[in-house]
Amino acid sequence: MTPGPFTLFVGIDWSGAVGPRLPGLRVAICRPDHGPPELVDGPFNGLWSRNTLLDFLVDLTARHQALIGFDFAFTYPFLDRGTYFPGVERQPRSAPALWQLVDRVSHDAEEFYAGPFYRRRDQPFYRYLNAPGHRGDLFESRRRVTEEVCRRWTAPSSAFNGVGPGAVGIGAIAGMRFLRCLRRSLPIWPHDRPEPGQSVVVESFPRLVFKRAGQDPRRWQEPETFSETLSYFGAPPVIPPKTEDEADALVLAACLRSDAVRPELWAPAGLTRRVAHSEGWIFGVF
Repeated sequence: MTPGPFTLFVGIDWSGAVGPRLPGLRVAICRPDHGPPELVDGPFNGLWSRNTLLDFLVDLTARHQALIGFDFAFTYPFLDRGTYFPGVERQPRSAPALWQLVDRVSHDAEEFYAGPFYRRRDQPFYRYLNAPGHRGDLFESRRRVTEEVCRRWTAPSSAFNGVGPGAVGIGAIAGMRFLRCLRRSLPIWPHDRPEPGQSVVVESFPRLVFKRAGQDPRRWQEPETFSETLSYFGAPPVIPPKTEDEADALVLAACLRSDAVRPELWAPAGLTRRVAHSEGWIFGVF
């Protein structure tokens, strides 16, 4: 079953940084017509916190059937080793259970920050992460099934890596905490089966959006690159974004609107029950 029809499309360029005001957290929306995507400013001089974003999404989905895409890895790899954390005796075996674990270990941190997950030495998980100030002795640059399929366009970074170019690990664990809370209100695809009329949350990947459009994401500042990407997904040009985070949110919103009506993207060949249960999927990878 293809979810929808949606009345709003929301692209979110995520941030796992510490602090209540996050310059890297950007939100854009597209309406179901053929209009352009537009940025949505946060309440703190244009900035968002993760808590205010949560409130915004809960309120928005009370009024709209929205497709919401987040730019972070929803889970760690599991199927390559049959486990998230090889050698740990008691550990989760599903994505929602993983989110619960990350939230429990990081519960003292405010605003869904998840630094304790890679810092606490009374827990084993820091050993598996390459994090600021510490490279775990059990760190491996592993990939999920969806990330391996994504290599036909571009190679995603490992969710276990939180250091250097393309580091996604810090954002991913903050996102896992956020998903655990958001799931009380909204279904998370493909882990949940949306009911008719419900909004849906999906994992998105801005670099993939540019690559599918035949563009180089490193050239997002070039007007032609940005406008050609929007055009590929059926959106007209907008005022050029000021930051890469703004660019990513805008192209995500446009891409979500275009992809939402494609049944094959909701049921890609590699998305088996086992994959959905433990690893999830990047929406738009097929």
